[in-house]
Amino acid sequence: MVKKVFQGDADEIGNEITENGFEYAIPPGRRAPMHRMHAECVLDILRSGLKPVLAIGSVNGPESKLWNPVKNPLTVEQQKEQFRRALPGIDYNPAMILELEDTPDDKTWIENFHKKVKDLGIESKSVVYFRSKSSDAATAGDANTKPLSEYTQSFVDEGMAVWQSYNANPADDNISASAIRAFDLNHLTVQQRRIIGAPDYIVSLAREARDSNPDKALLEEHNVPLTVLDLSLDRMRKEAGISTAAVIQAALEEGPVSAASLALAATDLVKERAGMAAPKVKKPLLVLGNSVSEETAEFLKTAGAFSPASASIGKFPSGEPFAEIFYGDKKNFAANVEKIKGAECFVVQSTGEPVADNIQHLLLMIHTLKFYGAKKVTAVVPFLALSREDRAFPESFWSVGADLMARQLKVAGADGVITFTMHSKKGCEYYQAEFGDNFVNVDATEIFARHLEAKFREDAAKLVVGAPDGADKPNDEGIRRASALGTRLTGSFNDSSRYLIAKHHTGPSTTEIDEAKSNFGCVKDRDCVEVDDLVDGGGTGVNGGRALKKHGARSVSFVFTHAILTSGSGTALEKMLTAKEGDNYVIDNLAFTDSVPEARAKIEAFAKQYPDLAKKIGFIPLGPAILAEVKKQLANKPAETSEAANSNIAAPKPPVLKAG
Repeated sequence: MVKKVFQGDADEIGNEITENGFEYAIPPGRRAPMHRMHAECVLDILRSGLKPVLAIGSVNGPESKLWNPVKNPLTVEQQKEQFRRALPGIDYNPAMILELEDTPDDKTWIENFHKKVKDLGIESKSVVYFRSKSSDAATAGDANTKPLSEYTQSFVDEGMAVWQSYNANPADDNISASAIRAFDLNHLTVQQRRIIGAPDYIVSLAREARDSNPDKALLEEHNVPLTVLDLSLDRMRKEAGISTAAVIQAALEEGPVSAASLALAATDLVKERAGMAAPKVKKPLLVLGNSVSEETAEFLKTAGAFSPASASIGKFPSGEPFAEIFYGDKKNFAANVEKIKGAECFVVQSTGEPVADNIQHLLLMIHTLKFYGAKKVTAVVPFLALSREDRAFPESFWSVGADLMARQLKVAGADGVITFTMHSKKGCEYYQAEFGDNFVNVDATEIFARHLEAKFREDAAKLVVGAPDGADKPNDEGIRRASALGTRLTGSFNDSSRYLIAKHHTGPSTTEIDEAKSNFGCVKDRDCVEVDDLVDGGGTGVNGGRALKKHGARSVSFVFTHAILTSGSGTALEKMLTAKEGDNYVIDNLAFTDSVPEARAKIEAFAKQYPDLAKKIGFIPLGPAILAEVKKQLANKPAETSEAANSNIAAPKPPVLKAG
């Protein structure tokens, strides 16, 4: 009885060949393209006196639903030539090359492979399959008892033997044809040249394909490196009539062009041609304003959830603001028309300094999207200006900016608003009146909880949490925020895990702590946290921190969502981080989000003057939180667009869009 599974290096197979009468050997892999482990394996087979049986893919053409030139960039003849060049002097028997069609699954491919072997008249008992060590989980212990992969097991099921744990090149365990397809062929490293079978031949094929491509200029315009993908594009053009320009256009619909995005687009076009493409889901359009932090902008652009659209936002010499979507992309006008038409759009723009300019640019971006056919526009406004102007006062005529801001967004064409940590419930009510459930005020509790847990680790559950004021106000929003954070961190918000601070005004813009109405009972020798919605001048946080230190707090961390950071004397950062109570700093750590992106410049300016104190600042990007909220919205049934919003921009009618 033939022993079915063996282990060992290539030089150990000799005795088994003689003992079992093996005549043929099948090396691992599909060789698309061939790499050095393939070549070394074939050489080992030949050295052992066996005849190699080689499999190559992609013999089918574009008339087949299974044709995939991205997965198999080389034609059959090119693959055969690569074999010859990678193994010079080897006399190939063409009958020993199995030309296999692509299949949608490995199981069918395996079945076709074994059928081809039988068609050659080869007896199963005369065949041994070389299974590379890095490709199978069963590499240790008794090779006859360890479970084999489905692929390897198929050879045993066919009555063939398996040389398990074969390792041609221990240093190159992880090389694969997929990795080779991503190499920049114009800038191959020494290691990459070692990995590719016949590298000069592959490079010359790719260069020839690039140079003969009518759309070469487009590839270079988008800085697409020379890769094996050029061979795929060449096959698509010659065999299926699919131009590279069409592939680039399809890639642009999803975002920036790269070799990877072109490969995905090419595969989709091939499937579409064969009637196998899944229904295309249009990604929501992402428009980033000029008041978004670099960290959040980059995160959202590369998250894969959006189709990013460039925007030019600024002012004319007259001082009038403007916004242009798809700035600098006139060559793809037709595709951009389709992108915006009927699209769900998200406009990200904060409204910190300069407040009036940022608000106007936000409104213009929203209006522009609706004007040119967007179905739904959601304004993502991390910091929503005018929110503190949330009520009228007795015997005065103060502006109610929160109401106006909500109405302006609706009139501009917004169908929903996502923001973070609104100042008050009253401010939220104006937006709820305009947008209903399409207004989302994201609570920053989880953002700060994770930051504090990372900082204090297991001690985070022992923190004492409170707000720098509000203890004397019924249903105060600041106390609610402190309660939410304290409960999230410690599981409770009571006299053993919280403090309460009340303050009263001593002048138009000055306050002091009201000790009689405050409660500092549990702060002695404890790490304390102040939480607030925003910081303007920093005085409230400093007063709260000073009171905590006076009552024995070991440390004070101050977290807040919106870093407006203005101050009448010096910067707010300087005020908060240099203030002392005796010999101790009043505030030991600050953390805030990038909802007001201008805060980054203020941190950098502060760091130049106080490099050590600047290390106490945590700057938290909101990109992940924005993405999570957007995904929640997309997972739900999209809300109908507002009839009121549409009617406001219906006249004049959008122009008829024509290229050129």
